[in-house]
Amino acid sequence: MKKKFLGFVLALMIGVGALAPVPAFAVTCGTANGTTSKLFGLKSWYYYLDCTNGGKDVSSENFKGDKLATSVWTVVLTVLSDMFFLAGFLAIILIVVSGFNFITSAGDPGKATHAKSMLVGTIVGLLITVLAQVIVNTVLGMMNTGGGA
Repeated sequence: MKKKFLGFVLALMIGVGALAPVPAFAVTCGTANGTTSKLFGLKSWYYYLDCTNGGKDVSSENFKGDKLATSVWTVVLTVLSDMFFLAGFLAIILIVVSGFNFITSAGDPGKATHAKSMLVGTIVGLLITVLAQVIVNTVLGMMNTGGGA
């Protein structure tokens, strides 16, 4: 029963991912002029970079001279931010699965203990992810504004 349920959830996730529309634009800036280029809430790697051509292209000046290190770290932190966002979704799924396991343990203390430990581990992981997200957003804010908070 559990394998069928997990197989169904996996097939559903793959199916939704395969049918999801993928934007065909190559490099369009994200935050310039209030426009956003997000897919399912995930930011593109160039989301915080400077734009040229009316906000349509990533400026090549981002990767020249003194701005290279800042731009590379901005891209890395943007990707990390998206990974933390996905970790939050995974934590929600794991909380639901641990609750399902707890409910279906049918009084078996081993299964109930496993479900409880899975829930505690998920919540601890979620707290670590939230703290890491706060740190990444703080660093991104400092890099984009050029100063401290």
